[in-house]
Amino acid sequence: MTKTIDESQVPGQIEALLDFVKTGNQTVIVQANGVNTVALVPAATLPSIEETRKVLRRQEALRQLREARARGLAEHGSLSAEDASALADEIISEAFQSIRQRRAKKPAPQSA
Repeated sequence: MTKTIDESQVPGQIEALLDFVKTGNQTVIVQANGVNTVALVPAATLPSIEETRKVLRRQEALRQLREARARGLAEHGSLSAEDASALADEIISEAFQSIRQRRAKKPAPQSA
């Protein structure tokens, strides 16, 4: 069973909501202005939620790659194996460079 509650009611009911989630292995949906914003779920369900998100991200990435491939074929025709390999190397290099740049911009963790 899923319980839905407005965010304005959460502070006064937080203990009861946490008990509802913990003891009943249930979910609480918090809404703001009628829009779902947060879900309280049992911690035991997190690994499966995270795995599902990972699978969905992979599926979306594959869909985007297939679309890009179709656009590329439509615009440029097919590539030789050598050209395809060179293109893949270039894309991978750019992706890693982008990752390194994002990591360099992240602030260092602060110790207490």
